[in-house]
Order: sequence, then structure tokens, then C-alpha cells
Amino acid sequence: ITDNGNGSVNAYGAVMGAVKCDTLRLEINIQQLKNGNWVNIKNYSSTASNASLLTKSYNYTVTKGYYYRVMAGCVATKAGTTETQIPITDGIWID
Repeated sequence: ITDNGNGSVNAYGAVMGAVKCDTLRLEINIQQLKNGNWVNIKNYSSTASNASLLTKSYNYTVTKGYYYRVMAGCVATKAGTTETQIPITDGIWID
């Protein structure tokens, strides 16, 4: 997650397979730190078939004066075997 400097953030995510996969799925959740808890405020979902790479980038307008982060869900499936990772970025302050 990066600060675009205009009251919006850019959320970028990627799913990379070592081999071509039957399906790749990417969930990007933009979260806001509110009252000590991370709350989902925007979700993006995308899929790709017969691919080894799926990348997405989204700009989203946020309320200034809060921390924001991205929690992603990265899922790769091939021949019935599924691998999942859930990376989380550090929070950034938007002012």
C-alpha cells in the first residue's frame, strides 16, 4: 500500500506461481485502523485461469487522519492442490 498524496491510496497485489496454475485468485482488502482495530473498508477480488502470474493495482479514496494497510489473500490451485498465503502490509498514516 502506498500513499498517492491526494487523499487516496494505491493497493497492489500479486499472485505468482512457480508453474502455470489452473486458477489464481487474489483478494485485496484495504483496512483502516479504527478504535484500535483493523476494519475492512474496501475489497477487490480477481481471478485468472491457466496462468502463472496475476497482478492488480487499485486506487481508493480514503479519509485522512487514519492508518491504512492491505491484507491480501493469494490462492493458487493446480490439479486439485491449493496453496494459500495471506500477506499483510505495514500500516501507513494518511494525512
